[in-house]
Amino acid sequence: VVTLNSGSRIVYPNRFIGKTRQVVFSGEGFFDVVSDARKPFIVKSADKQVKVLGTEFNFKAYTEDRTMEVRLLDGKVVFSDAGTGLATRANTAIYLTPGQKIEYDKMSGEVKKSTFDHHNYSSWKDGNFNFKNCCLEDIVRQLERSFNTDIVIATDSLKDVPYYMAFVNNETLDDILSIIDSDPNIEVVKKGTVIEIY
Repeated sequence: VVTLNSGSRIVYPNRFIGKTRQVVFSGEGFFDVVSDARKPFIVKSADKQVKVLGTEFNFKAYTEDRTMEVRLLDGKVVFSDAGTGLATRANTAIYLTPGQKIEYDKMSGEVKKSTFDHHNYSSWKDGNFNFKNCCLEDIVRQLERSFNTDIVIATDSLKDVPYYMAFVNNETLDDILSIIDSDPNIEVVKKGTVIEIY
Protein backbone atom coordinates (compact mmCIF):
# COMPACT_ATOMS: atom_id res chain seq x y z
CA VAL A 1 0.00 0.00 0.00
CA VAL A 2 1.39 3.40 -0.98
CA THR A 3 -0.10 6.69 0.20
CA LEU A 4 1.04 9.47 -2.13
CA ASN A 5 1.53 13.10 -1.16
CA SER A 6 0.52 15.86 -3.59
CA GLY A 7 2.73 16.28 -6.66
CA SER A 8 3.89 12.65 -6.48
CA ARG A 9 4.09 9.97 -9.16
CA ILE A 10 4.64 6.21 -9.09
CA VAL A 11 5.12 3.91 -12.10
CA TYR A 12 4.60 0.16 -11.74
CA PRO A 13 3.77 -2.81 -14.00
CA ASN A 14 0.41 -4.58 -14.20
CA ARG A 15 2.18 -7.63 -12.75
CA PHE A 16 5.59 -8.00 -11.13
CA ILE A 17 7.76 -10.42 -13.13
CA GLY A 18 11.20 -11.75 -12.18
CA LYS A 19 13.07 -11.66 -8.90
CA THR A 20 12.05 -8.20 -7.70
CA ARG A 21 9.00 -5.97 -7.24
CA GLN A 22 10.26 -2.69 -8.67
CA VAL A 23 8.56 0.71 -8.97
CA VAL A 24 9.81 4.11 -10.16
CA PHE A 25 8.91 6.98 -7.89
CA SER A 26 9.12 10.75 -7.52
CA GLY A 27 7.52 12.94 -4.86
CA GLU A 28 6.66 11.77 -1.37
CA GLY A 29 4.98 8.55 -0.33
CA PHE A 30 4.32 6.41 2.72
CA PHE A 31 5.01 2.76 1.85
CA ASP A 32 3.60 -0.29 3.68
CA VAL A 33 5.22 -3.33 2.05
CA VAL A 34 4.48 -7.00 2.75
CA SER A 35 7.57 -9.13 3.28
CA ASP A 36 8.61 -11.51 0.51
CA ALA A 37 12.28 -12.56 0.85
CA ARG A 38 12.20 -14.19 -2.60
CA LYS A 39 11.01 -10.96 -4.26
CA PRO A 40 12.37 -7.82 -2.56
CA PHE A 41 10.53 -4.57 -3.18
CA ILE A 42 12.65 -1.82 -4.78
CA VAL A 43 11.72 1.86 -5.07
CA LYS A 44 13.86 3.73 -7.63
CA SER A 45 14.11 7.50 -7.73
CA ALA A 46 16.61 9.18 -10.06
CA ASP A 47 19.99 7.53 -9.40
CA LYS A 48 19.07 6.13 -5.95
CA GLN A 49 16.95 3.30 -4.69
CA VAL A 50 15.45 1.90 -1.50
CA LYS A 51 15.45 -1.90 -1.22
CA VAL A 52 12.79 -3.31 1.10
CA LEU A 53 12.12 -6.74 2.60
CA GLY A 54 8.89 -5.82 4.41
CA THR A 55 8.46 -2.55 6.20
CA GLU A 56 6.79 0.82 6.73
CA PHE A 57 8.72 3.87 5.63
CA ASN A 58 8.33 7.39 4.28
CA PHE A 59 10.30 8.31 1.15
CA LYS A 60 10.59 11.95 0.06
CA ALA A 61 12.22 12.37 -3.36
CA TYR A 62 10.76 15.30 -5.27
CA THR A 63 12.70 15.92 -8.49
CA GLU A 64 12.96 19.66 -7.85
CA ASP A 65 14.12 19.33 -4.21
CA ARG A 66 17.79 19.38 -3.31
CA THR A 67 17.49 16.47 -0.90
CA MET A 68 15.98 12.99 -0.65
CA GLU A 69 14.84 11.60 2.69
CA VAL A 70 13.92 8.12 3.94
CA ARG A 71 12.36 7.59 7.39
CA LEU A 72 11.99 4.00 8.57
CA LEU A 73 9.16 3.15 10.99
CA ASP A 74 9.24 -0.64 10.86
CA GLY A 75 11.31 -3.39 9.25
CA LYS A 76 14.56 -2.87 7.37
CA VAL A 77 15.63 -1.03 4.22
CA VAL A 78 18.86 -0.39 2.31
CA PHE A 79 19.50 2.99 0.68
CA SER A 80 21.93 2.71 -2.24
CA ASP A 81 22.79 3.66 -5.81
CA ALA A 82 20.04 2.58 -8.19
CA GLY A 83 20.42 -0.85 -9.70
CA THR A 84 23.07 -2.07 -7.26
CA GLY A 85 21.94 -2.61 -3.70
CA LEU A 86 25.67 -2.77 -2.97
CA ALA A 87 28.20 -0.08 -2.11
CA THR A 88 29.85 1.55 -5.10
CA ARG A 89 31.18 4.47 -3.05
CA ALA A 90 32.01 4.77 0.64
CA ASN A 91 28.66 6.22 1.62
CA THR A 92 26.16 4.50 -0.67
CA ALA A 93 24.81 1.26 0.81
CA ILE A 94 23.28 2.30 4.09
CA TYR A 95 21.10 0.01 6.20
CA LEU A 96 18.34 1.54 8.30
CA THR A 97 16.58 0.14 11.35
CA PRO A 98 13.31 1.53 12.81
CA GLY A 99 13.70 5.08 14.08
CA GLN A 100 16.54 5.94 11.70
CA LYS A 101 16.46 8.28 8.72
CA ILE A 102 18.69 9.15 5.78
CA GLU A 103 19.03 12.58 4.21
CA TYR A 104 20.81 12.63 0.84
CA ASP A 105 21.96 15.94 -0.67
CA LYS A 106 21.74 15.54 -4.45
CA MET A 107 24.05 18.49 -5.11
CA SER A 108 26.94 17.58 -2.81
CA GLY A 109 26.42 13.80 -2.64
CA GLU A 110 26.52 14.00 1.17
CA VAL A 111 24.48 11.43 3.12
CA LYS A 112 23.45 12.00 6.74
CA LYS A 113 22.09 9.21 8.92
CA SER A 114 20.29 10.12 12.15
CA THR A 115 17.44 9.07 14.44
CA PHE A 116 13.87 10.29 15.04
CA ASP A 117 11.08 9.29 17.44
CA HIS A 118 9.23 6.80 15.26
CA HIS A 119 6.77 5.85 18.03
CA ASN A 120 5.34 9.38 18.01
CA TYR A 121 5.90 9.97 14.30
CA SER A 122 3.19 11.89 12.51
CA SER A 123 3.45 13.30 9.03
CA TRP A 124 1.78 14.87 6.05
CA LYS A 125 -0.46 11.80 5.62
CA ASP A 126 -2.02 12.59 9.00
CA GLY A 127 -2.57 16.23 7.98
CA ASN A 128 0.56 17.40 9.82
CA PHE A 129 3.64 19.35 8.83
CA ASN A 130 6.93 18.93 10.70
CA PHE A 131 9.71 21.22 9.53
CA LYS A 132 12.90 20.60 11.49
CA ASN A 133 15.93 22.58 10.37
CA CYS A 134 14.26 23.03 6.96
CA CYS A 135 15.17 25.98 4.78
CA LEU A 136 12.34 28.35 3.91
CA GLU A 137 12.55 27.39 0.23
CA ASP A 138 11.79 23.71 1.03
CA ILE A 139 8.96 24.71 3.36
CA VAL A 140 7.40 26.87 0.66
CA ARG A 141 7.60 24.05 -1.90
CA GLN A 142 5.79 21.70 0.48
CA LEU A 143 3.07 24.27 1.16
CA GLU A 144 2.63 24.92 -2.57
CA ARG A 145 2.11 21.21 -3.23
CA SER A 146 -0.19 20.61 -0.29
CA PHE A 147 -2.41 23.66 -0.77
CA ASN A 148 -2.17 23.95 -4.58
CA THR A 149 -1.04 27.56 -4.47
CA ASP A 150 1.81 29.77 -5.71
CA ILE A 151 4.25 31.19 -3.16
CA VAL A 152 7.21 33.34 -4.18
CA ILE A 153 10.17 34.14 -1.93
CA ALA A 154 10.94 37.62 -3.22
CA THR A 155 14.02 38.10 -1.00
CA ASP A 156 16.71 35.61 -2.08
CA SER A 157 18.57 35.80 1.24
CA LEU A 158 15.57 34.21 2.99
CA LYS A 159 15.59 31.02 0.89
CA ASP A 160 18.30 29.21 2.84
CA VAL A 161 17.27 30.35 6.33
CA PRO A 162 16.53 27.22 8.44
CA TYR A 163 13.34 26.96 10.50
CA TYR A 164 11.84 24.65 13.10
CA MET A 165 8.03 24.56 12.86
CA ALA A 166 5.39 21.93 13.55
CA PHE A 167 1.71 22.08 12.59
CA VAL A 168 -0.24 19.14 13.99
CA ASN A 169 -3.83 20.40 14.27
CA ASN A 170 -4.84 20.45 10.60
CA GLU A 171 -3.96 24.12 10.29
CA THR A 172 -5.09 25.96 7.18
CA LEU A 173 -2.66 27.69 4.84
CA ASP A 174 -3.67 31.03 6.37
CA ASP A 175 -2.87 29.68 9.86
CA ILE A 176 0.59 28.56 8.72
CA LEU A 177 1.33 31.80 6.85
CA SER A 178 0.34 33.86 9.89
CA ILE A 179 2.91 31.97 11.99
CA ILE A 180 5.60 32.57 9.34
CA ASP A 181 4.56 36.23 9.16
CA SER A 182 5.03 36.56 12.94
CA ASP A 183 8.81 36.36 12.39
CA PRO A 184 9.95 40.02 12.52
CA ASN A 185 12.42 39.33 9.68
CA ILE A 186 9.68 38.18 7.30
CA GLU A 187 6.66 39.78 5.68
CA VAL A 188 3.96 37.71 3.96
CA VAL A 189 1.88 39.57 1.35
CA LYS A 190 -1.04 38.20 -0.69
CA LYS A 191 -1.32 39.58 -4.22
CA GLY A 192 -4.36 38.02 -5.87
CA THR A 193 -3.74 34.29 -6.14
CA VAL A 194 0.01 34.65 -5.45
CA ILE A 195 1.60 34.82 -2.01
CA GLU A 196 4.89 36.71 -1.73
CA ILE A 197 7.41 36.49 1.11
CA TYR A 198 9.85 39.37 1.77
